[in-house]
Amino acid sequence: MITTTRLDIYSILLLISIGQLLILMLTLTNQAKKNKNGLLLIIVFFIFTLNIIEPVFIHTRFILKVPYLLYIGPAFLLLFGPSLFLYVLSIQNKSFKWKFIYLVHLLPFLFIKLKNLPLFFQTSEQKMETIKHFLDYETSNMMYNPSLNLIDVLFLLHPIVYCFIGGFIIIKELNKAYSRFNNSHLIFIGSLTFVFSFYLLGRYFLKILGISSYNEYWRTLAILMFLFVCLSSYLIINKLLEPLNFKKQLKKDPEAIKIYKTIKTLMIEDELFLNSKISLVLLANELNITPRFLSKIINEFEQINFPEFINGYRIEKAKTLILDPKMKNYTIEAIATEVGFSSKMTFNRTFKKKTNLTPSEYKSSVNK
Repeated sequence: MITTTRLDIYSILLLISIGQLLILMLTLTNQAKKNKNGLLLIIVFFIFTLNIIEPVFIHTRFILKVPYLLYIGPAFLLLFGPSLFLYVLSIQNKSFKWKFIYLVHLLPFLFIKLKNLPLFFQTSEQKMETIKHFLDYETSNMMYNPSLNLIDVLFLLHPIVYCFIGGFIIIKELNKAYSRFNNSHLIFIGSLTFVFSFYLLGRYFLKILGISSYNEYWRTLAILMFLFVCLSSYLIINKLLEPLNFKKQLKKDPEAIKIYKTIKTLMIEDELFLNSKISLVLLANELNITPRFLSKIINEFEQINFPEFINGYRIEKAKTLILDPKMKNYTIEAIATEVGFSSKMTFNRTFKKKTNLTPSEYKSSVNK
């Protein structure tokens, strides 16, 4: 068994990647103060780093100098998936809050933690014996020709399944007109899934391909890890992983533009605003969209809220009717009702807000 510390170019590459991950976590602290997705991304990176540190320390034999660090990676492996899942949810939902039901995702971690609790109370001497046994195992044919049992498979697939669930959520959200995700989120999750899957299952995959050398696994992992960290650095530095404020994107979205044109048609040609019972919910149902999405479209395209939008058309119609000779015998209250207002007081207040004149003053000023 080799007991002296050994460093090769690939170990150095992994150590550089770990250092860069730590820098990224510091970079994300400002974002973490503003929203939960920044904090959850730090947790994802932290758990990812813990899982990489242990094999690096074992491969370089540095673990012999710090045996108390043994088990730090596997101890938190089952937290990686839930953390990534919650990170995706925190972007999907702007008002994301912790729910008690989320504790269900932590049950596998808690179960394994309790099961392996005695390992964390081992003395340094006991851990040293375990490390030496593992190093003997590493240099044996068993390391080059790994085998799996059912428990191992479930343990290794747990975080990978969560990665795929996160990717599926992002793909589904990207098909919506009001997604808070962008393509950078999908690229990030996809690359993270690939690298983490190789870290966990790469030796078994290489074995299937007929490559039994542990060194090939180690070199490939180092290169993939370095490339992933470079990609993550680029995305974070350029703020490409921050959630989109989707209302700013609606003017460029074909679906939103089509809906807005339909709304304008309903107002100008069908004069839907004349219906005194028209509301955000009723119009949303007419368009087969959510009230929230309808509100966002009006806010973005018109820069006003729904009541102001409807009342704007009503006032313009009222101005026309006030000057219409056929309506000269109609009272102001009757005209207010005709254009969809439920009360004269609301009509007068809205009319003056729009024109700086009361309806009567407007009629007199035009007739002069």
